[in-house]
Amino acid sequence: MPLNVWLYGRNLETNNLVIPYVEMSITLILITIPVILGMFINWRLPKYSPYITKIGVFAGFGIICFCQTLEVIIFPDIFLGVPYRLYTA
Repeated sequence: MPLNVWLYGRNLETNNLVIPYVEMSITLILITIPVILGMFINWRLPKYSPYITKIGVFAGFGIICFCQTLEVIIFPDIFLGVPYRLYTA
């Protein structure tokens, strides 16, 4: 990986580069909280954890379907710029 970064990144200008540490920290915290909650449930309630996992899987799938449907409703022209051959591929 460092070789790849060196090969592709040596020609980039880094004078005005700003690393978003705050946003990275918030993202890390938002990812870590559900993981810790799941580990705690699996530790304290191992009998119920398979059921909670199944509920979470269906809830996650439902949220993904809802968001995709909402995206098509909000942006109805989203598929007009894509050639038909890409859909058949």
